[in-house]
Amino acid sequence: MMGKSRMLTACLVSAGVVIPSLAQVAPPPPGKPEPTPEFRPPPPPPPRRPVNRPVAAPPVDFEPISRRDDAGKIVRISEPVEYVAMSHNPLIDVALLAKMAPYLYERRQRVESHVIENLDAIAGVEQGVIESTRMSDEENLRATTGRLMALTSTPDLKQFLSLELMEDGVIPPAVGALTQKIMESYQKDLTTEAMAAPVEEGGASPIDQMMHAVVRMSLSEFEYFYRELMMDTADHFGAVLPELGLDAETSAKVKPLADRLAAENDLDARASLIREIFAAMPEAARERAMRLAIERRPEVDPQSLMAPLPEGATAKEIDNETRHEIIFQILDGGRVDTSAFVE
Repeated sequence: MMGKSRMLTACLVSAGVVIPSLAQVAPPPPGKPEPTPEFRPPPPPPPRRPVNRPVAAPPVDFEPISRRDDAGKIVRISEPVEYVAMSHNPLIDVALLAKMAPYLYERRQRVESHVIENLDAIAGVEQGVIESTRMSDEENLRATTGRLMALTSTPDLKQFLSLELMEDGVIPPAVGALTQKIMESYQKDLTTEAMAAPVEEGGASPIDQMMHAVVRMSLSEFEYFYRELMMDTADHFGAVLPELGLDAETSAKVKPLADRLAAENDLDARASLIREIFAAMPEAARERAMRLAIERRPEVDPQSLMAPLPEGATAKEIDNETRHEIIFQILDGGRVDTSAFVE
């Protein structure tokens, strides 16, 4: 029986090890000895490439992203945790945001594409598949982690945008390290709270609750853009419905819901209706509806979302709220007027 700590590690970490194979070949019989060549000293070895080592976060003060309600419990962040951490990173100034802008928007596009390809997995997360998982139920735990790995394991999407930005030389390693430290501070608050919690009515132990909190945190980017995509699809559903090729039976279920959606203005009601519509449609139609909704967005040039600072200009200092507004405006494909932040 695998211990709880090992099972938790298996749930949260996926690692691969490649071991090179060695083959032994019998040497050929010796031939006539060659004359001893003149000794030449070997050339000096090539310079070693620097080894990438973890960078320690600089000793910079930051405002934690953890917030507590009136009862003292942590309010779960509904936006991508990494982007919220970036908004609290004082090392990210206006000039750096201008460099990051195209990467932020292109990352959104890649995450959305991956969400569409794994709709059942992310819908299951929204419906509580993680919270129903128990560390003691190894079979169910393996099944759940297998479904989640289909969502998170993709070669074109690193776990964190900060890693991509560091590798491409967009941000200094210290900036990425501080963003990670801010995220780790939030995760520590979540896990500390979970481990001190009583067993829930549904039977989730403190270690179950800790696993739930960490996994949901790691999926926050996927969940956020899934919700955004659902609302985009709701906005365009009347236009895309004729292009979905639904059969008569499905169409009879969807059409009345679509009419109600078109007449509804309340955001929560619209969110509920589009999910009801999706539940009535086959997977291929759900995927097509989302892709058609994306096609109806205004065209965005990621490179023009935020102009670099004019040469010789001095940028104003920005606070966490302004940094947050800029990041999420870029994610929405909205242009940011850099001149508004120049002294």
